[in-house]
Amino acid sequence: QSVVSLLSTDKGLWGGTTISGGLGATPTQQEAKLFLWDTKKHQVIKEFTPVNGTIALTCLTLGPEQKIWGMADGIVFIYDPVTDK
Repeated sequence: QSVVSLLSTDKGLWGGTTISGGLGATPTQQEAKLFLWDTKKHQVIKEFTPVNGTIALTCLTLGPEQKIWGMADGIVFIYDPVTDK
């Protein structure tokens, strides 16, 4: 996977991926993922697919009420880090 979007919050660094590796590489994953990187421990805290079957999470932004808004293959999603939904 390749990282194609980033968002820094007080929880850490959020990243969105694509399954495309570029230059004709064969994908090793089936879906794009959203992950949270702990900038102090230098490790992934969580990783999941917010929208099933998508190839890329190309945009991340912090919206109202500290929810993460993103774009996954043209689909807007909202993730709440507090409720994990």
